[in-house]
Amino acid sequence: MPDENELRIKFRTDEEWDLLTLLRVKSHSEGLSVEQYIINELKKYVEFSAPPPPANPTLSLTQMDEVRRRISNVDMSCRGEIAKVKKDINFLAEVIAAIQAELDSKNNIS
Repeated sequence: MPDENELRIKFRTDEEWDLLTLLRVKSHSEGLSVEQYIINELKKYVEFSAPPPPANPTLSLTQMDEVRRRISNVDMSCRGEIAKVKKDINFLAEVIAAIQAELDSKNNIS
């Protein structure tokens, strides 16, 4: 049973067999297995054929102001949510303390 990572190729022509022979020779000359040589060559091909990354965009002052405004809005929103969560936590802590105090007073009476 073949390994799930194994790639099986059927060669139909002599040119394809010649290509395999060439790959074997090149991989041997570089001290690599045929598989590793092919993987390296595929990586090079993908890197070479990939489109170049876009250049760093330059933003106008208006665009920069908009980015700053949006960041500020997100910051204020996060700070508001954090304050609300802290308030809720403090309220829960007070309720828990009150319940604990009532339980303690009932335990002391019995």
